[in-house]
Amino acid sequence: MIPQMSDMPLSVLLVEDCPVDHRLFQQAFKTSHLKGRYQLSWAKTFHSALQMLEERAFDLCFVDYSLDTENGTKLVQQAKNRGQTIPFIMLTHHDRMRYVEEAIHSGIYEYILKREVTPSLLERSIRQVLERHREQAELIARKQQHKMEALGHMATGLAHELNNLLQPILFKAENIIEQSQDKAVIIEASKIVDCASKAAHIMSDVLKFSHQEEEISFESHHLLGLFEEKLKFIQDMSPKSVQLTIDIEREGLEESFVHLSDTDLFRVLSNLINNAIQAVEYKGAVQIKLVQCYIKPSERAFYGLHMDTEPTDQPQTHYAKIIIEDNGPGVPRSIAEKIFNPFFTTKSIGHGTGLGLSLVQALIKSWGGSIQLDNKVEEGARFVILLPLYTLS
Repeated sequence: MIPQMSDMPLSVLLVEDCPVDHRLFQQAFKTSHLKGRYQLSWAKTFHSALQMLEERAFDLCFVDYSLDTENGTKLVQQAKNRGQTIPFIMLTHHDRMRYVEEAIHSGIYEYILKREVTPSLLERSIRQVLERHREQAELIARKQQHKMEALGHMATGLAHELNNLLQPILFKAENIIEQSQDKAVIIEASKIVDCASKAAHIMSDVLKFSHQEEEISFESHHLLGLFEEKLKFIQDMSPKSVQLTIDIEREGLEESFVHLSDTDLFRVLSNLINNAIQAVEYKGAVQIKLVQCYIKPSERAFYGLHMDTEPTDQPQTHYAKIIIEDNGPGVPRSIAEKIFNPFFTTKSIGHGTGLGLSLVQALIKSWGGSIQLDNKVEEGARFVILLPLYTLS
C-alpha cells in the first residue's frame, strides 16, 4: 500500500554520514507539521543503509549525495536492483546540473539542496513525492489489470481448446486399460491417463483463475473444526522428514465461523504448506499457526482487506489470522512483489504453471480476506492470511 499523510506514522530513513547535517535534518522534522507523524531512522554509511533497506520496511528515504567512499545515486540504483520500490529524495550541497541529471537518472523523485531545507519545504516535498509515488503505482496497477484481463481471455480460449483435445485422449486411454489384457500396455496407458489428468487439472486452474467457471457457492463453516480437519489430512500426507508443527490459540475461536468453500480452503492450505515444504527441501521446519485478531474498520485497507458485502449485518472487526512460515532461504526481495502474479514461477519448465499463489490470493480475496508475504530474506518465508470471522445467532 502507498502511504498517505493521514495514515499510520511514516517510516523514514535518512542516509547521511555527517552528524551535523543529521541533527539539522532531525530538527527540521521536529519543528514541522510532521511532528508525531513519522519515525526517523538514521544510516551513517552506504553499506549500513543497504542493510537497513533489506531488513526493514520504509515508506520514504532521504539520501545524501556524498557517502563515505560511495555516492547516493549508486545507493539508489543498488537498492532498486534489489527490488526496492520506495521513493528516494536526494539531499546535497551540489547545485551543478550534472549532479541533478545524475540523480534523476538514478531514479530519485526529488533533489533538495541542504542549505534550502526548512520544515515547510520538508513537509511539502514529502507530500508531493508520496502523491507522485501513489499515482505512479496506481497507473502501473491499471496497466497490470488490463494486461491480466487480456491474458485471462486468451488463457480461457486456450484452456477450452486444450480441454477439447484432452478428453478424447483420456477416453481412449481409459478404454485401453479396461479392454486390454496385456500388462505392459495397461501400464503405458495408465501413464497416459495420469499425464492427461494432470494437464486437465492445470486447465481447470486456468479456467478458475479467469473466472469463467460457474460461481462456487460459499457456506458458513465452524472454523476450528474445518481447519483441524484439513490440516490433519495435509499432515498425514506430508513427508516425515519435515518438522511440521501446528499451533492453535483457541480463545475467541470456539464459536467463530467463516464464509467460504471448504474445498478451496484445503487448496489454499495445501498449496502454501507444500510450497513451504519444498522451500526447506523436505528436511526443515514448517509452522502453521491460527489465532484470532482484532482489526479496526479504518485499518482494513492497510491489511489489504476490501469487503463490499458481508454475509451478516454485524460490523466486521474480528479476523482469523493464519500464519504459515518455514525456515528455508526466504523469498528474494527482487521477486517478492511478483509471486502473486499469474504465471510467475521460479520452478523449472514442467514443474509449475505459476498459477498456485495467484489462485490462492484470488480465493482468499473472494472470501473477504487477504494474504501478505512477511518475508525475511535468509530467515524463511512467512505468509499471513486474514479471514473475516462471524458468529451465528
